[in-house]
Amino acid sequence: SLRHSLKTLLNKDALPATLIIFCFLLPYGAVNTFVAMYAEDTGLGLVNSGIYFTFLALTTALMRALTGRVADKKGEGPMVYASIASLGLSLLLLALWPHAAGYILSALFFGAGFGMMTPSMQAMAMRIAEPERRGSASSTYLCGFDIGIGLGGIIGGLLVKHFGYTRMFALMLLALLASLAVYQFWGR
Repeated sequence: SLRHSLKTLLNKDALPATLIIFCFLLPYGAVNTFVAMYAEDTGLGLVNSGIYFTFLALTTALMRALTGRVADKKGEGPMVYASIASLGLSLLLLALWPHAAGYILSALFFGAGFGMMTPSMQAMAMRIAEPERRGSASSTYLCGFDIGIGLGGIIGGLLVKHFGYTRMFALMLLALLASLAVYQFWGR
C-alpha cells in the first residue's frame, strides 16, 4: 500500500536534518545553475566559469577530509554554524564583488560550506534514527538534498528574472537563515 511504501521511504526522525539540508541547498542549486551566466553577464567571462566549479570541488573534498574528526568529537553544531557562515560569505562575494578575485574566493567559501554541511547533516540523520530505520533515514535525507538543489535552481531563475543575478544571490541568504533557524529551534 501507499502508506507502507511511504513509511519505508520516509523517516520522521530524519526530518530535522532533511529540512536543514533542504534550506541550505536552495542557494547551492541557484548558484550551480546561474554562476556561469553571472560570470558572462558581469564581464567575468574572461575567467573560465569552470574554474569556479574546480575550486568548489577541491575545497569540498578538502573540507570533508578535514572536518570529519571535528564533527565526530564536537557534534554537528560547529559544522552547521561554520557552513552557514561560509556559504553566506560566498553569496555576499557574488552579490557585492563582481571581480575575478571575488568569484574565486566565493567558490572556495562555497565549497567549504558545502563540504562541511552535507556530511554533518547526513551523520545527524543517521545518528538519530533507529538502527533498523537508517535506510529510510538516508532516503528521507537524500530526498531533501535533491529537492533543495532542484528547487533552488527554479527559485533562483524566478529571482534572476525579476531582480537580476546580484540580488538573487543576496536573497538566497534568506534560505541560509531558514536553515539556521531550523537547526536552532528543531535540529539541535
